[in-house]
Amino acid sequence: MINERQIYKVFYNNRSIIMTDKINLISLKSGDDYYEFSSEKEFLSKIIKFEKDNTIRDLYVYTKDKLETLFEIFSKRLFYVSAAGGVVRNEKNQILFIYRFHRWDLPKGHVEKDEAIDDAAYREVIEETGVNNLTLSRKITSTFHVYSLEGKRCMKETHWYEMNCSDSSQLHPQTSEAIEIAKWVDVSDLNPILIKTYPSIKDLISNYLRKIK
Repeated sequence: MINERQIYKVFYNNRSIIMTDKINLISLKSGDDYYEFSSEKEFLSKIIKFEKDNTIRDLYVYTKDKLETLFEIFSKRLFYVSAAGGVVRNEKNQILFIYRFHRWDLPKGHVEKDEAIDDAAYREVIEETGVNNLTLSRKITSTFHVYSLEGKRCMKETHWYEMNCSDSSQLHPQTSEAIEIAKWVDVSDLNPILIKTYPSIKDLISNYLRKIK
């Protein structure tokens, strides 16, 4: 969701755990699992089962209680990592993408110690793309992704900001960070990009475009 928190969607590569306090937001598909929260112990057991069983596509967790409490229970077993990035549009209604590790992505990176999150988002977009005349507008949402690093289970929260650019001059991808291409893409030409991006980015862009129409 954008600007409203009725749902937490945490990605595990191509799968996700979706936590919500709105039953109407649950739409089960083939391969999905459903659980109504009853206790912390049972909830954590469900999460462990999901992480081990790759045949479960998405796990929907519904709570009648406070959604933030459910998310806190989920998060406390993970090492938290903060990142920030931007959905950048120019005057031609194009969106700025990068190409790295054989996938299209949006410019983003880790928040440094004592750095404001919006400053990190602004800095990372410029560093990764070389874009000029960038203006930061508002926070759109956060995305969440769980992964393993050096034996630790981590959850990265990426804070996404809407940004505008009045200069579409040549971009300069940050090759030191393995970025091969920085490119403006017309909103009408996004399908090939979304086919070859991460599920979290596809979800973010789809929700963002739906909100600004």
